[in-house]
Amino acid sequence: MRDSSAVVGWGLVAMRTLEALRRVDMFQDLSEDDLAAVVACGNTATFGSKVDLFLKDDPGDALFAILEGEVEIHTSSEDGKTMRLNMLTAGDVLGEIGFIDGRARTASATTVRETTLFCLRRSAFLALLEERPKIAIAMMQVLAQRVRWVSAAVEAIAFKEVPQRLAAYLVAMAQEQGVEANGIITFPELVRQEWLAEALGVSREIVNKAFRVLKEDGAASYVGKRLVISSMAKLRERAGVTEPGKGR
Repeated sequence: MRDSSAVVGWGLVAMRTLEALRRVDMFQDLSEDDLAAVVACGNTATFGSKVDLFLKDDPGDALFAILEGEVEIHTSSEDGKTMRLNMLTAGDVLGEIGFIDGRARTASATTVRETTLFCLRRSAFLALLEERPKIAIAMMQVLAQRVRWVSAAVEAIAFKEVPQRLAAYLVAMAQEQGVEANGIITFPELVRQEWLAEALGVSREIVNKAFRVLKEDGAASYVGKRLVISSMAKLRERAGVTEPGKGR
């Protein structure tokens, strides 16, 4: 006979996980039944700070959704130089590229602080997709958004001067992670200048000088330790990018 307290405990965990997954782009448009099926396929786990969830070239056998916490996506060259590619927070997914094609990871993922994740194993999820193809459509939409973000970031790094590159990178970040209120955009987590320097491949001092230009533009600046985008229009103007739905 099963322990009823264990059943109740599992039910509470499942309900909390279901509610948390509602905030994840990949799953927020799923029906209650489809979302419950996804929860039943996976499990949750909490990791401490600076834990490697996976490394570049590891097998892509699982997808993770961040329920709480923060994860850094990074890569490194053969000579040991590290570049930060992205910072992910609650509601973001990671590991989706290797998860989809079954090939090796294209980057590494490390927790920045204590982080709770929902984990889906590839084999179990593929079996679920055969039964519920609508879930695959939601995943495709998230992947398309990620490709657009990476494309914008790469273009920003490749072709622009540092203030322009920084502005273009911040535009992409704001579209991916920003929270807008009364025309002002902020970010749920701290955005440190050293992280931006690594992403752009320059020194922190150069990023600091670039922020002076953005502040003079009235586009973006730091208020205390918080990055604030005061005008997306001016930030896009400095970056040389068009508004969504305009241009290309």
